[in-house]
Amino acid sequence: MNPHRIFFALFLAFALFLTGCTDTPAVSEPQTSDISTMESTSSSVTTTANSTEADKTNGTAPSVGNTTTAGTVVQTGFADATQTESKATTATTTKRATTTTKKTEGKSENMVEFIGRFQKISDTTYKFEWAGSTITAGFTGTEIGIRLRTLKNANHDKDYFNVSIDGGESFLLVTDMSRVEYTLATGLKDGYHTVRVTKRTEAQFSSQFQFEGFLYGSSQPAPAPARKTRRIEIYGDSISAGYGNEAKENGFRLNEENIDKTYGALAAAALDAEYTVIALSGHGMYESLSQSTTEVTPKYFDRILHKNDVKYKFDQPAPDVVVIHLGTNDANMGVSMADYRKAYLRFVANIRRQYPDAYIVCTTAGGNTTVWDTIDEVVNMRKQLYSDVKIGHFIYMYDDIAGTVGADGHPSVYGHQQIGDALTAYIQEKLGW
Repeated sequence: MNPHRIFFALFLAFALFLTGCTDTPAVSEPQTSDISTMESTSSSVTTTANSTEADKTNGTAPSVGNTTTAGTVVQTGFADATQTESKATTATTTKRATTTTKKTEGKSENMVEFIGRFQKISDTTYKFEWAGSTITAGFTGTEIGIRLRTLKNANHDKDYFNVSIDGGESFLLVTDMSRVEYTLATGLKDGYHTVRVTKRTEAQFSSQFQFEGFLYGSSQPAPAPARKTRRIEIYGDSISAGYGNEAKENGFRLNEENIDKTYGALAAAALDAEYTVIALSGHGMYESLSQSTTEVTPKYFDRILHKNDVKYKFDQPAPDVVVIHLGTNDANMGVSMADYRKAYLRFVANIRRQYPDAYIVCTTAGGNTTVWDTIDEVVNMRKQLYSDVKIGHFIYMYDDIAGTVGADGHPSVYGHQQIGDALTAYIQEKLGW
């Protein structure tokens, strides 16, 4: 018998004996120096795909491209009427997942709520930049506006937000570096209303903003909608960021990147959950398309912003689900699976330390499939070495390939919808939602 297998069997038996075969970790989470030791036993871990997961098939187009702290914020006055943005509808009609989840109702004790990572500068100002960063508020009256100041841009004079009034269909808000005040709605029926403002665009290609309050005009602030009780956090590359998902041809254009139409946001909506996305095009788990092994997505796990080295205090409510969608760019760079596995194990260990109760979903759905076996190894090592039962490999191939490609081989809105529907079903099965 292979001596490594004998060693691993004895090691595993001893570890399980010490823990009484419970679901708690058999040993402490690995430190950086421990990952190599785990690697030495990886060949002994049998890779067994979950019987409920889809069978693996050949891959789809790879991802390419360029590399509650809540408070009341009250402002008065409106921008000049000539500054009102046009309300261009950006919603795309797609198939929705069927769920039986219970919808969140009620109001918050706060007038304004922040969903995602925001750096508090003062009681009335907050910096933000990640795609999906969302601000919600309530108000009574007929009108509402907002103050958004562009702080740092990435060679784009304009940026893009989705805005929804009273939970209705989103419209497009276009921001400009030369402006701060924007009208969101006028002429509403007098009464209680809600507003939701979401940054559509990924941090590295877009601007960093400072929220400086809502402009209530003749309206009055009122409690914001209650926060949802379910939360999903996503770490990924261009697929998770929504690169070119609204594009009709190749090439990157900032206005064609819409985070609300990505698989993660669509699954969150179907599950009545909040979502947070830390995703950067061209980035990998171990190596990015820039050939950097330090400028990778896991670097930003504990960062509030992309362009500022400010540590995140993990003071938002913890997610119930963490999705890791990394590996497509690593595969495109020809990374060795040993390096990829080691980096993956390290990242999962970091996530587990911060979020001990979250279910971790590992996937490259819609991207490269050559890393699937290694992801299986990571999942099984976590289960066998650490008795970590809250981790799984979500495997999905498109049911209908026609119309699934947006710009440069990335999923279109239709492609994202298919992935989102499958992810919704996967999370429902694993968490009983």
